[in-house]
Amino acid sequence: MSGVKEVSIDLLGNSGTVIHNDTCTIPSLIATIEDIGYGAEVATTELLIASPTDQHKRSVSIHVAGIFCPACPEKLNAYLSSLPLISYTPLSKYTHTTTVVYSPGTMNIRRILESLSQVSPEYYPSVIKSQSLAERGQKIRQREVKVLQWHFVIAFLFAIPTFTIGILGMVLLPHHNAFKRDIMTPVWGAANKGTIALWPLATVVQFGIGRLFYERAFSSIRPLIRRLFSSTSRHASPSRLTWRSFLSFGSMDLLVVLSTTTSYFASIAMLILDVRSSPDVASVGTYFDSCVFLIMFILMGRCLEAYAKSRTTDAVSLLGSLRPETALLIDNVPSLPASISKSEQRNSESPKTDIPKTGTPSTISVPVDHLEIGDHIVVPPGSLPPTDGIIIVGHTTFDEASLTGEAKPVVKAPGDEVFTGTINKSGAITICVTSLGRETMLEKVISAVSDASARKAPIEKLAERLTGMFVPIIVYLSLFVVAIWLSLALTGKLESIEHDRPGGKVFFALEFAIATLVVACPCGIGLAVPCATAVGNGIAAKAGILAAGGGEAFLGATQIGIIAIDKTGTLTVGKSQVRDESWSDHVIDREILKQAIAAVEGQSTHPLALGLVESLGSAKRVHIVNTEEIAGRGIKATLKTKNGTVDVRFDILIGSLPLMDDYDVEVSVTEREKILSWQRQAKSVVLVAARLSGARDYTASGMFSLSDPPRSDAPRVVSDIKKRGIDVEMVTGDNEITAQAVAMELNISPDCVHAGVGPEGKG
Repeated sequence: MSGVKEVSIDLLGNSGTVIHNDTCTIPSLIATIEDIGYGAEVATTELLIASPTDQHKRSVSIHVAGIFCPACPEKLNAYLSSLPLISYTPLSKYTHTTTVVYSPGTMNIRRILESLSQVSPEYYPSVIKSQSLAERGQKIRQREVKVLQWHFVIAFLFAIPTFTIGILGMVLLPHHNAFKRDIMTPVWGAANKGTIALWPLATVVQFGIGRLFYERAFSSIRPLIRRLFSSTSRHASPSRLTWRSFLSFGSMDLLVVLSTTTSYFASIAMLILDVRSSPDVASVGTYFDSCVFLIMFILMGRCLEAYAKSRTTDAVSLLGSLRPETALLIDNVPSLPASISKSEQRNSESPKTDIPKTGTPSTISVPVDHLEIGDHIVVPPGSLPPTDGIIIVGHTTFDEASLTGEAKPVVKAPGDEVFTGTINKSGAITICVTSLGRETMLEKVISAVSDASARKAPIEKLAERLTGMFVPIIVYLSLFVVAIWLSLALTGKLESIEHDRPGGKVFFALEFAIATLVVACPCGIGLAVPCATAVGNGIAAKAGILAAGGGEAFLGATQIGIIAIDKTGTLTVGKSQVRDESWSDHVIDREILKQAIAAVEGQSTHPLALGLVESLGSAKRVHIVNTEEIAGRGIKATLKTKNGTVDVRFDILIGSLPLMDDYDVEVSVTEREKILSWQRQAKSVVLVAARLSGARDYTASGMFSLSDPPRSDAPRVVSDIKKRGIDVEMVTGDNEITAQAVAMELNISPDCVHAGVGPEGKG
């Protein structure tokens, strides 16, 4: 289509994205989509390159309840015109909805709603929540499943008497059976009771239940019909009839309609021949039962397909359910202008940041739709942030597994970002809103899942090319089959045909054409490939796997030869416990040193750090001056404590043996042997060295062994991966000896262990 640059279709979400230029209009897009047999409506439109002024606007639709007289809209419109809005759509006695556009720096949605409600007590304004594509798609799928289920149930009920009469009574039962003799008795010419009974059953199923297929089949050939009988399409651009038009029409529903309709009317013709024959002539036989069974089985397949998609996309929709509906807004705190960047919000010294650092601020519960960028909201412990924001008050840890898949809690402090969909695990915090609606990280993840399903694997692209020509080819092939067999029959090449049977040659040839259409109806590659890929994307999302490449990524995954897995928290439980500790000469009091270790490691989320903190307890007598993380090796910190009334500063090193060697810390032979012994037991070793501030050398002060046992299912997972012909390699920042000990427990080859790898090496 002229002007269309890119098209991506989300099979799961019943939605699509079209990138086009000004030469292509939205009405022409909708008309073209409807021309090829699908309904369409516009969900959202947006400019790819928005002007700077557009970026600082917000558009909200508001419904006003309580409009009962012609004067009400005029009164409300007059009030809206007095507000500092950029624009608004007027209310009328027929339309009680207005769309207001405003700049969040000078107005906010809460003030607009409050102002409208104050015009008159009977007015009740409310924000119309815009449906996301995922929500629209879910409703369409639910409706589709319900329609297919009802059609299938009714078809199944009609299939029961059809099977009893047409298969059981007329075919399977022995000739001497009373039921068979009864239904095979001619009652109308040569037509027997069974055939007469099957006729109304097949008619109801064919044109009642099967109406669904007729409607869809007609929609699929409507463009071809328009081209045949009109020189122009319904929209402005001419639609010419070319030879390609006869190789790109129809759908699977057209094959269902052609096969069942041909069977039905062939059966009607056979019934007429039977009626015109005498009772002593053998019945020609009909395909009424085939019509019923074919429609029932295809409906069953469609139901299973729709149900699988619905269940799968429910998993994707669960991501959307992580959004809270309300927020605790700090009262009487003005919003920051929307134009202020996130970095400016972090560093802002405006009066807005003058929130009490202690105590509980005054809050009101408001719908999330009423928030503005720059608002301050409170996120209590155990709750989810209603939107993305930056912490301005409080310290806490967050579970971000829903977004990152990482189960380790993440420490958050003022200046750090938090995201909706994650869980505040510990303390209450105050955040400044930075993103709303589709701009939040959760919405981007949901969008990424939907976009992934639109990325097609090569087999899907092949399926599309084949199915594009499949239906026309099958139709032409069926006509060719009829012509071949009919010509053979009429020229006497097939002597086995009953020449004296009325219509024998014609119906004989027609049977092959019907068989061709029927066999081609449930096209495996056309239906199974897209459905399998869509369901696969949904199952992956449910398991926390985001395949950014969609079907292409899944196909590439089948060619994986090596999987590298991080040890800590993936192959192991990720929760370390102190098993042994050893103390040596120290320059700092042992209790002070323990508290210093707990204080420094308390700022880290590494499992070893969490294990140490859990063992050593809280730090009450020390204060951290500064810390420096040494990637992959440990941490260096300066702390202070009081010795009576005197402040004492000291430095500590916490980390691995290589870290100690880097700082020339003297570790005795006995201690090194003990370290080696612990490592052989699959334990991780953390060493501690200390010095008074101003001193030159660190002194080895203590060491801990911690164990992080393998997950209970890790050996089975590793074994299953190996059975698929994929090598498993373990990557860890731990030392070689401990890594090899863990690998031995998991049956990972020693050659496949990569120890001492820092975070940059794992990336």
